[in-house]
Amino acid sequence: MIMLFGFLLGLTLTLAEPDVRLVAFQITQITLLNISQNELIYATALGLGFFTTLAILRSMVDFPIIYILIPGYGAAIVLSLLTADEFIAKAYDLGAVTTGPMTVPFLIAIGVGIASVLGGRDRLESGFGIMAIGSIGPIVAILLWSLIRGGI
Repeated sequence: MIMLFGFLLGLTLTLAEPDVRLVAFQITQITLLNISQNELIYATALGLGFFTTLAILRSMVDFPIIYILIPGYGAAIVLSLLTADEFIAKAYDLGAVTTGPMTVPFLIAIGVGIASVLGGRDRLESGFGIMAIGSIGPIVAILLWSLIRGGI
């Protein structure tokens, strides 16, 4: 239940994040990419939701953060090599703005709360871990979406 809640929270927070909406709007207005603002927002939201779930699982099972960060950023690098050049910067920009004023307080609070309830874990590390892992999700999701759509 906690992991499902984490997924839905990551999804909802991204949909409500004003920075994500603004960057997605700007991307659709100033580029010739054949992608809508809603597609960008939903792909970003799914990425954050999925990686928030991974971060919560990491907090619950208590395995090192490096086990998610290295493969996650490795996947982002590999996908960057396969994706059209016009789209790479946009994916990383959306990944950066996802960690805005709406998302950060909620996700850090969930990490600290999980660490407090489970006990024996460093609350600061758990809160940091959720944001570090969560920021990978939108990057990977946007890059994957661009490949699914034909390299855009």
